[in-house]
Amino acid sequence: MASIDRRGKRYRVRWRDPDGKARSRTCPSRESAKRLEREVEACVAEGRRWTPRDARPRATLGDVLEAYTRECVRVLKPETAERYARNLDLFERYLAARVGSLEQLYPDVLSRQLMADFYDDLATGGLHGRPRTKATRRKIVEVVQLAWAWGYDDDTLGDDVPRP
Repeated sequence: MASIDRRGKRYRVRWRDPDGKARSRTCPSRESAKRLEREVEACVAEGRRWTPRDARPRATLGDVLEAYTRECVRVLKPETAERYARNLDLFERYLAARVGSLEQLYPDVLSRQLMADFYDDLATGGLHGRPRTKATRRKIVEVVQLAWAWGYDDDTLGDDVPRP
């Protein structure tokens, strides 16, 4: 359990790690102290030690999509896993055309608006240049949404992926 006390113009959040060691961190405002308190309590409840977000290695969107593709290969039929991988590749190509480089693109770019824009973009450029049907576009976007939800629920990647 974490607690907040005021130290002059700043706020200090104090807690004990799962191993019992006392820790604290100062925050410039009460709101940021409350956010930190909730984050620390969630970590301690799971038996983990809290570390600052900047000190943690941050997963890129490519890491999340690659991990989901590996999971699909493990749990789905080979044909389905291949189709999911092709759909995720279409999404990666769309993002590359939209923003340029995927190397420093993080999962927090995922949004409903991005999914809607991707859906609209899929209307052009189907097989042999013909437009894709609404059902096909919906299925392709659905695979991206499944990857997003999987990344959010994943134990190692979930901290970096926003809620779908």
